[in-house]
Amino acid sequence: MPTDVKSTTTELIRDRLFAQAAVVADRFTAGPEAAVSLEPKAAEQQEQERCLDPPGKIRTHLYIGSRETESCLSALQAAGITHVLQAGGELRPSFPKQFTYKKLSVSDEEDEDLVAVFKEAFEFIDEGRKSGAVLVHCAQGMSRSGTIAIGYVMWRERLSYDTALAHVQQARPVIDPNEGFALQLQEFERISCRLDAWKGWDKQRLERCFRRSHVSGRRTVHGFSDVIRRFHVHDLTDDNLVFADSTVMF
Repeated sequence: MPTDVKSTTTELIRDRLFAQAAVVADRFTAGPEAAVSLEPKAAEQQEQERCLDPPGKIRTHLYIGSRETESCLSALQAAGITHVLQAGGELRPSFPKQFTYKKLSVSDEEDEDLVAVFKEAFEFIDEGRKSGAVLVHCAQGMSRSGTIAIGYVMWRERLSYDTALAHVQQARPVIDPNEGFALQLQEFERISCRLDAWKGWDKQRLERCFRRSHVSGRRTVHGFSDVIRRFHVHDLTDDNLVFADSTVMF
């Protein structure tokens, strides 16, 4: 390599090293907080992304969310959450040392008896609200956690299903109990939200509730064909159904 080219290259490398050294020196001179800023921001960016689904506030000390919500430590701490109720056997605690957890092994199926676990769920929520705040969550933060939160508000405040649903959806608009859960909540209202009066839930109860909802004209069922397929309900004919925008009106 010619001497002049080698000299120029050496000067460029030297100048770049001096410039980088000056930046580092300035940041460390400014104090430890400035030095921390030299660390990659990947962790901070990841934390922000994980907090894109923050807890939805239903009531004082009562929040609802998804699996992503539960995984965001900063959001939980900012809401003052101390207890986490997980609705789903597939869920795992992200921060078992920081929060008190309770898991309900329930599935998002129409024949799952969710009201049967209301008592232990409500007791956990009440206990958590005494000392801090409670997050109720499932995988997507739509069906299982929504049903428990709606049921809790109905039971604690003696609200109707429709009113409680509106309150919880205001906190988290994507709340959408599956058809079986929605019918269970309506049955829960029918028995005046008495936990000791619940008689269980199975295919036969589901079919009876569908018929009752049809007669009352109350319920709009989305995805009804899936429910029919799953439970083989044969006593509802096309004459009983009014279709509008892929919605079955009851």
